[in-house]
Amino acid sequence: MHGRAAGIAVVIPSYQQAAYLPDAIESVLAQAEPAAEVLVVDDGSTDGTAEVAARFPVRYLKRPNGGVSAARNTGLAATSSDLLVFLDADDRLRPDALAAQRECLDREPGAAIVAGTCRLVDGDGAPVGHDAPFRCPGGDHYDALLRHNHIWPPAAAMHRRAPLLEAGGWPERYAYFEDVSLYLEVARRHRIACHPGVVCDYRRHGDGVSNNRAGMLDGIASVLRDQEAWVHAHPQYAEALATGRRAYRSRWGALLADAVREQWRARDWRRLANGIRSLAQHYPAGLADVFGRKLRSLARGRSA
Repeated sequence: MHGRAAGIAVVIPSYQQAAYLPDAIESVLAQAEPAAEVLVVDDGSTDGTAEVAARFPVRYLKRPNGGVSAARNTGLAATSSDLLVFLDADDRLRPDALAAQRECLDREPGAAIVAGTCRLVDGDGAPVGHDAPFRCPGGDHYDALLRHNHIWPPAAAMHRRAPLLEAGGWPERYAYFEDVSLYLEVARRHRIACHPGVVCDYRRHGDGVSNNRAGMLDGIASVLRDQEAWVHAHPQYAEALATGRRAYRSRWGALLADAVREQWRARDWRRLANGIRSLAQHYPAGLADVFGRKLRSLARGRSA
């Protein structure tokens, strides 16, 4: 076990993101407050990730593919700094991100996590519209996180090591919304602080995980289902859980219904079957809308 070191570790999990990885690494190396440790965790990539990492003064570890949470936990175990940031390989830190996050934690010694906000960028890194709306709720962050994930991409957050370890690290049983699960686990025991500063660029592109809308809908349903026992023992959160379940399902269900219509037109039968199954399980209203539109379209075709 490493001795505890002062400073900040930035862990960059990467799976098949060699095209974006240079931007991520360069954004860390350009920080106004340098990171004490910069670690790229290659989660079984076959796209030249190792060669990209070798061009930079960073530490590189390769592991068999196990998912982003397993890669983050590998980085957690391999670093020793008290403060950690987990930067997805297709995102970027803003130049003053580490300094701003540390300064906020210094002002909030009882906080386990501090979160800023993000700027949305496209696949080429150009800004898309406005920055993500700042929604720091104050007060009870467990209640707030049940309703809405106000901590956007993982890079928006800086963690203290001890509470992160206490929570068991990044939960590896979820393919999606593992970040929400972790934040909820931490928020049960500790305060979360936030500030309105933009600390990272969140890249939206065709290969992003959020494009798997059936997976996203299944994922948030699973995360919230796993909160039921805690909420049952703490009934003051029952209304927040119910509200969040409706909001998350409505958002991702509507997006999935749009995707299902596209998959139907494209005759993408495998993804169509997955989407229909997910809608039937979690958002029947979206499925009814899909079939209703299809039936109306068929009826118009027969009457033409």
